[in-house]
Amino acid sequence: MSIRWSMTGWLALGGCFPDDWNGEPYVPATTPTVPDDTGVEGPDDGLAGTWVSEGADRSPLFAAEPFQYATVVSDFDLDATYLVTLTDQEGVEYQLTGTYTTSTGTPGTVTLSQVEPYVATAEGIWQVDGDTLTYEVVQTVPDYGFTPPNPGDGFGSTSGPGMTPGLNVQTYQRR
Repeated sequence: MSIRWSMTGWLALGGCFPDDWNGEPYVPATTPTVPDDTGVEGPDDGLAGTWVSEGADRSPLFAAEPFQYATVVSDFDLDATYLVTLTDQEGVEYQLTGTYTTSTGTPGTVTLSQVEPYVATAEGIWQVDGDTLTYEVVQTVPDYGFTPPNPGDGFGSTSGPGMTPGLNVQTYQRR
């Protein structure tokens, strides 16, 4: 959403690209980059790690057109950087990179500052239970009219054009 990332902007941990809105096909960056945040202390709040979403764990948004992602792998590093690899049904990969900040809570909040393949901000909520991550984020900059979920309203509360409760909730398993 965030994650379309949303993710209609970038919903749920990264999924929609600006050209999804104008009908032009997305052309991924040839060399994704992660910002140099050497020395930046990242959150050690349970979100750091590698998370995989596939099959029934995919959000209804990511499983359907226009996305139809087969797999979403999200790597959150302790240096506060992230890399999301989205793989479509044909095996084509798209990568999103940037930095993130979190707050803890039940659920906690997350803000993603994406740098590749374009600059964007996504906001949402997350919660880890054992080896399962529940995650819901939506792009807020550029603004496509979506309101991110908040801890008080819980998962499934992203609102905006075409958004229905639960459409943007992604489940991941720790790898």
